[in-house]
Parts: sequence; C-alpha cells; structure tokens
Amino acid sequence: KTPLSQGSHSFTAKVENTATDQAGELSPAFELTVNRLTTVITEAEDDVGSDSGILSSGDTTNDDLPTLKGTVSESLAATEVVAIYEGDSRIGEAVIADDGISWSFDYDNAPVSFAEHANIEIDGNNVKKLTGGNSWTNGGHVAEQKLIGDGRVSTTVAADELTTYRIFGLNKDNNGQTNTEIDYGLQLNNDGNIRIYESGDLIRPVSGADNFGTYVASEVYSVQRIGSVVTYWRDDELLHTSSVAAPSDDLFVDMSLYSQGATLENIVISQVPLSQGSHSFTAQVENTATDQAGERSLAFELTINMPTATITEAEDDIGSDTGILASGDTTNDDAPTLKGTVSESLRATEVVAIYEGDSRIGEAVIADDGTSWSFNGWRIPLSFSLSPDDHMKFDGNVVSRTEGDSAQGDIAIADQRLSGDGKISTEVSGNVYSGNQGLALHTEDLSELSNAEDIIRPSVDYLLVGAGFGQIEIYEGGDFVQIGFIFYQSGDVLSIERIDGRITYLQNGDIIHESETDLVTGDLFVAAYISGYSSLSDILIEKTPLSQGSHSFTAKVENTVTDQAGELSPAFDVTIGSDMLSDHISFNTLSIRGDDRTIDLTQITELDQPQINAINFDDTEGGAASNTVILNIDDVLQAAADQFNTDSGWEGLFSDGRNQIRVDGAAGNIEVEGSGWLAAADSITFDGNTYLIYNHGDDGQLLIDTDLERLGAVI
Repeated sequence: KTPLSQGSHSFTAKVENTATDQAGELSPAFELTVNRLTTVITEAEDDVGSDSGILSSGDTTNDDLPTLKGTVSESLAATEVVAIYEGDSRIGEAVIADDGISWSFDYDNAPVSFAEHANIEIDGNNVKKLTGGNSWTNGGHVAEQKLIGDGRVSTTVAADELTTYRIFGLNKDNNGQTNTEIDYGLQLNNDGNIRIYESGDLIRPVSGADNFGTYVASEVYSVQRIGSVVTYWRDDELLHTSSVAAPSDDLFVDMSLYSQGATLENIVISQVPLSQGSHSFTAQVENTATDQAGERSLAFELTINMPTATITEAEDDIGSDTGILASGDTTNDDAPTLKGTVSESLRATEVVAIYEGDSRIGEAVIADDGTSWSFNGWRIPLSFSLSPDDHMKFDGNVVSRTEGDSAQGDIAIADQRLSGDGKISTEVSGNVYSGNQGLALHTEDLSELSNAEDIIRPSVDYLLVGAGFGQIEIYEGGDFVQIGFIFYQSGDVLSIERIDGRITYLQNGDIIHESETDLVTGDLFVAAYISGYSSLSDILIEKTPLSQGSHSFTAKVENTVTDQAGELSPAFDVTIGSDMLSDHISFNTLSIRGDDRTIDLTQITELDQPQINAINFDDTEGGAASNTVILNIDDVLQAAADQFNTDSGWEGLFSDGRNQIRVDGAAGNIEVEGSGWLAAADSITFDGNTYLIYNHGDDGQLLIDTDLERLGAVI
C-alpha cells in the first residue's frame, strides 16, 4: 500500500459480513500524526568578495549564487530527496552529505552524479568510456540530477582530451543514447571542432559551416535554458541561440561518449543568479516514488545586493587650469575623464556602466587594483578578443591579418559596442594594395558570422572598405553603395559615424557618404575587417564631446550575461563653461554647433600654428540661429592665409596681399563685432558659397557667407 502521507490520519474498525454485506458498529476513532522527516535551512555561504563567510536568515549579501545548507531529522530513504523552493517555485534538489543528515544546495556549479554504467567509469562528476569500442549506442548516460527551471549544464575540456567524440546537453526524457537523440546537444569532435545537434538535426551557423569553431583545453562549454530559450556557450561567449522552444518541464542532463577513452570532466549544473532584492527559500523532504512530502521548513530570507560604483572625481587636462574636478565644478574640458571606485572586485561578467541622464554612454576601464576605474568615453581605444577563423592578430587596438587564404577576408569583433551617438575610426597602416581593410557596424551579434568574404559583405549592415586597388567602397546590408571614385592611402583615417540615428561615412574627417537607411537606435556591434594581408591601427570609438552647459553622470555595476545591475550611484555633476575654446585653438576650421552662442576669440592668449582660417556655424536645430563671434585684427592677421589660400584653391583670387578669414553658415543670424572694417564693393564666390568682403586697411580681410543675416552696423 502507499505509505501514509505526512500529517494527521484517523482510523476506525468494524465487523463486516462479506456474504450479506451486513456490518457492526464503527469503532471509536484512533488518531495518528505522521511526521517522520523534517528539514531546516540552517545557513547560507557567501564566497564572493572580501566579506565572504556564513550568512544567517535576514542577512544581505553580494553573492548572487549563494550555497544554502541545512539538515534533515533523520537519514533519507533511497527515493527521498530534499527539495529547495524559492517562493512557490521548486528550484532544485540538495546534495546529501556523507553523514546522511547534512545537505547543501549550490546555486553555482553544483556537481552532478551518475549511476553505474557497464562501459563508463564514474568518478564523481567525471565520466570516461573504458570499454565498448567506438559507438554512440553503448555510451549514453543520464545524470541523477535534472535542470529545474532556468540554468545551465556545463563541462570543462580536459587537457588531454582533444581527439575524441563526445556530446552533452539537455533532454526532455532519459532515453537519449546517441548524439542524434539528445534534444539540445553540444558535441566536441575528434578534429577539434564544435558541433551542435538538436534531436538529430545538425545546426549550422549563419555562414553555413558545419561547426562553430574549435575548442581547446580548459574551456568551459555550456547548454543553458532561460524561459523557453536554449543557448550554447563557450566560457562567456554565446555560440548559438536555438530556434526550438524548450518546455518548462524539468530537463534531463544527458550525455553520450562515442570514442573509447572519451571523457567529460567537471559536469555541473548552475542556476540563474539571483536578482537584486529579497529572496525567501524553504525546503521539504519529498518522496519521488510516492509524491509524498514532509512539512515545509521555516523560510530562510536573503537580500542580494550587487557591488556598488561611485564617481569620485573628474580630471580636466585642457588649458592652463588642468586638475581634479569635484561634483558641481565648471570646466573648459569638454571631454573630461571620470574616475571612481567599486565596493569590491568585479567578476569577469560584470562591468561599470556609465550613464548621462538615462542614456548609457559606455563602460569604465578597471584598474589593476580591481576596485578603481576610469572612463573617458569620448575617445575609447577598442580591444579585440574574437576572430571566428583565428586568422586575425590583436595588439591592443591594432589588428592585422598575416595568414589564411589571401583571397578571403576575416573580421575581428571588438569587445566594446557603439552606444548612442559617436563614430568608430581607424588609421590605415598597411599596404593599400595588398588587400581590403575597413570597419563594420552591425545591429546584431557578429560572433556567428563566417569570415568568408562572400558572406561578410552581404551580411553586415554598414561596411566601409578601403579596397585593395586604393579605392573606398561602402556596403549596406550587402548592397554596394555608389559613391564615385574616392581613393585613399596608408595613414588615412576612415570612420563610420552615427549622429541622431543617421549613419555617415568619413575619410580624414570629411563626409564621403550619408546613408539613406532608416534611423539606427540601440547599441551597435563593432568589427574590423581585413582580406588579404594588411593591418588597421588606432581603432577607436569617438563620442561627441559634451556641449556647453550642465551634465549629470551616474554609474552602476552591471552583469552583461544575466542583465542584473547594482544600485545607481549618486549623481556627479559637471558644467562645461562658455570659455572652453579660450586656450586650445589649433585647427583650421572652427565649427560651432547650436544657437545663442558667443564665441570670443579675443580671449585666446596662446596662438600656435596652424590658426583658424574659417569659422563655420552649423545650425543644428534647422531654424534661425542667433550667434555672436568676436574677433580682433590679430585673429585675422595670424590666420596663415597664404598657405590657406593655396590649399583652398584661392591663390590668385586676391592680389592685394591681405590675409583672409571666412565665416560660413546656414541661413540665420550672426553678429561680427569689430571696428575699422570697410565693406568692399564686390563679392567673391567659391565652392558654391558667395561671400561679402570686408577689408581692414591693407592687412586683413573678412569674408562672410551671404546666407548669414548681419544685424545692424556691427562691422
């Protein structure tokens, strides 16, 4: 008979005649309460950071994968387990210690176990096929644990295990014996390649290849379920996302060993890390054969709090008043470096994310001490750690290709992404005739993209290429964009820029094409592209410098794998002052964006060649602007006009020996304050713009775009 369930039971008895169905009186009730097994959660263990140790119920911890521990009232039967619950959700089963009374439940990397097998040696959570020859049919086995809810199963590649066939993964039942019977399987081949099989179907990457790259010793491979989505991982790198929805039921941890001598080591189950906030755990003894359960334990409460980030200061390195800025200070540095600390060292999957207002503008660089960080999000050297075909070589933000098929191409995927407005840039450093080199932006993960050149160009959303015959090419979603004949050379800077969702392509800072695609929002994946044998150097993300006015920054720790985040730091406020141009003018064209600006160039005290030859007002709002520029005669006289005229093709237009400075802009208002300027009777047209001429004696000449409306007699 089915054993009595936990709780109260009431028994009675009476005499019955089985022939006549007559019966005597029912006896008085005999009451029994069955409470054979109880369990309790006694503590939790925190093994993260400097404050690791034992936690009691009600404590706060930064360990989002704590180990729960407890005891049972007596040893369990073979069919009994300690089930762990968070709220009403059953999240797993505890591991019973050798004493039969103590137990533990590890959220992270809990070892699985296996029953005996005729051909397989079982050593804890390690398996090795000793007999049976090379065959899938006699090497299948299922773990005694299941994946309950969200989580992943993982294995580590052994040092001497690179030439055998073996597969592991998740299965809806425990009948999988071969590599074609596991529902979600990751297979390690004897040729060093990685394959994925789902219910017998070979899954291919976007490239159409039959594998997802190669594996090496000590790498950790995982099959993960989050909700109904199954994904495959190499360490923290996503290999593939399944298109086959997973059920919500428990999944078996399944594996099969084809080769005699094949091994799978350190097979573990990890739950999804706990989210920020409060969590309540309970435990109970359950009989897996009868579905009976003991009383639920008292709740064990934990609060998860990830590491916190703080912005401590900013650094100004522009002009004569450089130094450290506190929150609330004003600076002329429109690209300051933010600095701060984290409460403890971060995990490999955690970053310090920087925000301006509600916009995520980038990630900080962690110092060697593990707790200090800095962020200069306006000029970020990129780093690279992935090239699907391993032909690309990385040295900081320099990428080169020196091997592989010279007729094919490779991509190197940057560790950083382009968030918000900004541009990616690179300097062409190789031989422009030895191959193609360029930059790519893509709206989706590039890690599954093949490096075959006939796959890259049709697949990437935005690709700027310096072609092997010295000409620039642009591809958008595989379409070749006609831009005419634009040539480049070694040393040129090629860039792809996004401003307000619009994509533009630049060469040495000059726009060569404006994309006609729809507005692009969200983070963009970045890659360097090379075919043949060449290199790209100084690969950067350059963000738009801060505008004049107030800016408020915050920081928080984020987990890039689980999307969990710590608390947002207090705001750090910086004001970019109106005098930010006063000490560091050393360029030919001064571009002013915005309205109601006053640019007082008389405040410039240190004039280093080359000086300002032109001032360009860019009316970013599309309406009438109202801006003021204040010049003195020295600004015009020191404008290096002779070389400027030659470079601009104006040589010979002016034979009076005067130096020129010009003011350009769209329709709008501008005041130019000064004295001693006389309007010339004629005007000059160049590059489609007509300029009115104002002379200052025999020395200086001011050219003002006729599109600009001059207010009053201010010249």
